[in-house]
Amino acid sequence: MNKAHSFRLKGTLLLGVLLIVCAAFEAFAENWEEIKGDHFIVYYTRSRTFGKEALRKAEEYYDKIANDLGYARRDKFWNWDDRVKIYIYPSEKAYLDYVKSMGYAEWSVGFADYCKKEIVSYHHGKGFLDAILPHELTHLLFRDYVGTKNIPMWIDEGVAQWQEKGRLKEVNKELRREFKNHSPIPMERMMSLNIAVITNEFIVDLYYLQAVSMVDFMITRYGSEKFVYFCRQLRDGKRIDNALKFTYPTMIRTTEDLEREWLEYLQVD
Repeated sequence: MNKAHSFRLKGTLLLGVLLIVCAAFEAFAENWEEIKGDHFIVYYTRSRTFGKEALRKAEEYYDKIANDLGYARRDKFWNWDDRVKIYIYPSEKAYLDYVKSMGYAEWSVGFADYCKKEIVSYHHGKGFLDAILPHELTHLLFRDYVGTKNIPMWIDEGVAQWQEKGRLKEVNKELRREFKNHSPIPMERMMSLNIAVITNEFIVDLYYLQAVSMVDFMITRYGSEKFVYFCRQLRDGKRIDNALKFTYPTMIRTTEDLEREWLEYLQVD
């Protein structure tokens, strides 16, 4: 089963959707040129300089994200024929024409296809290099690390956003402002919400803010090693409450505990 991920950029907020689909489409015919690296092949039409920078950044992010996830198998991973393909369309219009053909959301600025190991976006400078690229690479690496079962979508999206440069600076401040007038999305709903079908933009925005804030809370309060260990428990088949209890036995034993501790961390009544 394919895991296809798409997202939009709204101001400084990068939003993602993990879609459970099998894409039968191929990238629109372009006069693609390619640059090959150790773990990636970049396809471009507009600028070889930008293509080379995208490849350099991708290799750099690959090492950083894998280290953050504790992904030990990366030394012989995504090599040769298994390299991830990165398609950079020359313009937003060219990219959106492709997106429309696939039936994806027209607000997206890029997506990753887990089944095909592909990332697709368009040439738009630092927004791609500093946010979209690490976000999508994290999705691919995280799913390779923990598999495709038992992972709540909010964890997947939270981890991906956590890797974006500058993503966390204003998140908790924004949440505190929102929670003065609106209630948080309850943890029970966060666990079950299929964000791919939600059209209410406020709910979508709040969902992504909460997702990255909760992941950041777990890492900041209890350390990255415990978070990686928690992810390993999910990878090995434990349900989330059992994984929490196994990893944080005296602190967080259920998702309700996680929600309470996170809100206290935010200083939200």
